[in-house]
Amino acid sequence: MVLGVISALPFPSAGHAASSPWLTVQGGRVRLVALAPESDGRIPALLDIRLQPGWHTYWREPGAGGIPPTLTIADPGVELKAIDFPVPQRFLEGDVSMAGYAERAQFPLTLSLKGGTAPAQLDADLFIGICKEICIPVSGRLSLPLPPAGSFEPLDAALIDTARAALPPATSEGLSVTPAVIAPSRDSLRFTLTSGEAPETLPEVFLAGPSGIGFGPPVVTAQGDGRFQVTVPLRLGKDGERRLAEGAILAIRHGDATLETRLPLN
Repeated sequence: MVLGVISALPFPSAGHAASSPWLTVQGGRVRLVALAPESDGRIPALLDIRLQPGWHTYWREPGAGGIPPTLTIADPGVELKAIDFPVPQRFLEGDVSMAGYAERAQFPLTLSLKGGTAPAQLDADLFIGICKEICIPVSGRLSLPLPPAGSFEPLDAALIDTARAALPPATSEGLSVTPAVIAPSRDSLRFTLTSGEAPETLPEVFLAGPSGIGFGPPVVTAQGDGRFQVTVPLRLGKDGERRLAEGAILAIRHGDATLETRLPLN
């Protein structure tokens, strides 16, 4: 069940100058953290979400009806180039499998100045879903005074560094995958995953595609010797066939090993 959009209002906070006040909403709270612009124009930043027990929020490709987090920077002089995601976990909403995060979600942001002058204040419009038995779309504006160049907030810098360190690497000695093979019926794809981790457990696999391509929950089958066959339901919408050449984002967790890579779709 999805309720109408709730606009979150900021509440006063005694946080550091590099973080916005918390936006308190049903099920949790959200803030934006940003450091002073660096010499190359990059602004280290983070979307920080804390959730109450039983609530969760979503990955970049949450599943049917889920709401991936989006952030729009209000100042045209600041560009949001990317939101990075740790490997999620699976939740069941009724009988639907969803991908997301419980307790806490931290999404490092790639922000960059388009010109040489940094704004005095950073404003960003947020839209996320926070769910338990019900799913609540949440919108709100996150604002903070942008620290001046040369200043340093050690606690917030450590928070951002820790979140970046938790992101899955692009290559892993313990995990590798073959290119995907699409079934002639165009309704599924298959690839092989090789892992040196915990052979008695199955890897957790998540896929996100470009617009027009959707994936169902992967089915992972052990084949022995650290190899697993992964079969994924495939839905090709408008322009989906044409966009297969772009590949998919593949995120994997198996034991202590994680990986996020581009999966070629043949």
